Amino acid sequence: MKTNPFVAAVLLAAMVMAGCAPENSLFPLYTNNDKVFDENLLGEWRQVPAAGDTSDKDQRWVFFRDGDSFDYKTSLISLERKGGFLAKGRLVRLGNFQFIDFEPDTTSLDNNETLVPFPFLPSHMFGRIWIEKNSVRIHFLNDDWVKQQWKDGHLTLAHARSATDPVLNATTEELRKFCLEHAEDKEAFSENYELERVK
Repeated sequence: MKTNPFVAAVLLAAMVMAGCAPENSLFPLYTNNDKVFDENLLGEWRQVPAAGDTSDKDQRWVFFRDGDSFDYKTSLISLERKGGFLAKGRLVRLGNFQFIDFEPDTTSLDNNETLVPFPFLPSHMFGRIWIEKNSVRIHFLNDDWVKQQWKDGHLTLAHARSATDPVLNATTEELRKFCLEHAEDKEAFSENYELERVK
């Protein structure tokens, strides 16, 4: 997809993933048997900035249901800038924990070059999620944690090696086992975002 360089720069500046970022996986966390859907996630959400940070005050996450499926069509936009990101979200229940898996959504672009599928490459980003009526928390798997585990020789998930970063290529079954084992690991799932409903 052709993207205007200015728009791309604006989008990068508007990304919620500042500094660290969620880890990418080549395979999804969900399976076709996962049929979890929470109506409370639908609607428009404001990203709550970290203390002393005003860069995210105009960020909006918007979740719609994708027809009769269990998918969420998700957009991430900024009120002050043109453009945004598109993703498809899927909830996953593992034991007593709930996760969300995001992958690029290319079905809603309609040749609109101001909207970019996210993640940029065909891959998945996942993390734990807590959904309440007026608040949502998402703790993504942190890429810095994964990178450190890789450097220390402790990364148990299958991965491909690159010059600087590992790329997870563990199977869905392996990812699900890992997430269940690390669900309460606050270092692994430490790329954290807090949202509040726009009223």
